[in-house]
Order: sequence, then structure tokens, then C-alpha cells
Amino acid sequence: MKKLHLLVLSTLLILAGCATSSSTGKSGPKATSETSSKKKSEVKCLKVGSYDNDDLNTFLKTSYDLCNLTSTTVEQLDEINDFLEDPTAWISNEVNKAASPYKQALQNAADPAAAIQSMKKQFANRVKEEIVKELTASLLDAKDKMAGSKNALSAAKDLGGYKDKLNAAKDVTNATKNYKTAISLAEELQKQATRIVDNLTG
Repeated sequence: MKKLHLLVLSTLLILAGCATSSSTGKSGPKATSETSSKKKSEVKCLKVGSYDNDDLNTFLKTSYDLCNLTSTTVEQLDEINDFLEDPTAWISNEVNKAASPYKQALQNAADPAAAIQSMKKQFANRVKEEIVKELTASLLDAKDKMAGSKNALSAAKDLGGYKDKLNAAKDVTNATKNYKTAISLAEELQKQATRIVDNLTG
């Protein structure tokens, strides 16, 4: 019965999409450019090493973790942007997937319009309750950790062995770049998230 419901919903979505395309000649909303974000592949997080100093290692590892966390957020917002660009096509694609985290919500939808509204509500809640909070925490953490870059560099210089000193100093520089990437990206994504919520709830 659920498979039949999904098949009917998928068919209705395709028909609705065709009707929309034929009547407007456009496949996406006017606000598409406002909701677009960087792709995850564009975010470069620099790998760092590990040394015989716990504080230094924490500084280095946290930089890489925060950079990766913000890049993952890019991926999450990209998914929502894809939905906003063409809700009908996005839902039809999800319905036809072998497995999708959204199938339950789509199965419970009475019709295509209800399915779209359900996803708008779900995505808006995720952005407001999860993504924005994660971005705020990451931003504060990155700024706090980057403020200790001088201490990290001093720790690198205090390591035993000339090679370790040079490698650690280079890693501190790369870690600082990771923090700067995380900060810049988090600030940009906060703005993106605000625009996305406006588009989802407007």
C-alpha cells in the first residue's frame, strides 16, 4: 500500500512539474541565486600532524575538525538549496530512491503540495534548531582556539629535534589557516542559513 502511495505521489509530482514548466518556462524560483552556497569540494581543510605536546596537538586537531565540520554544513545547506530550486523534482527524486531519510514524511503526505510543505517545515526546523546552533558554536570555538596560535607556535619551538620543530611550526601555520577557513565559512553560512529560512517560511 505504501509503495502504491509513493508511486501515485511520484506521478503527481512529475505531472505538477510538467505543468509548472509549461506555464512558466522556468524550472527554479527567482531566489535561487540568493540561496546558493559553496560546494563542499571547494572547502580545503589542511591536514596536520601530532607531536609530543598535548596542548599543541589539541590546537592542531581542533582546527582540522572545525574546518571539516563547517564543510559538512555546506553539504547540508546544498541539499536544502537543491530542494528550494525545484521542490517538485527534488521530492520526485527522493520518492524514487531505494532509501531516503525523507520517505516517511513523503508517505504521510496527502498530495504534492502537502509533501512540499512538509519538507519546508522539516528543513526550516533543521536549519534553525541544528545547523545555526552548530555554526554559532563552531564560530566561537574557532575564534577562541585561534587566539592561542602564538602559544601553539611557542610549543612547536620547544619540541625536541630540529625536524619536529620545523614540521610543527608548519602545522601551526596550516592550523591557523584551517581556523580562518572555519571562521570565514561559518560567518558566510550563517547568512546563507538566514536566507534559506526566509525562503522556506516566506
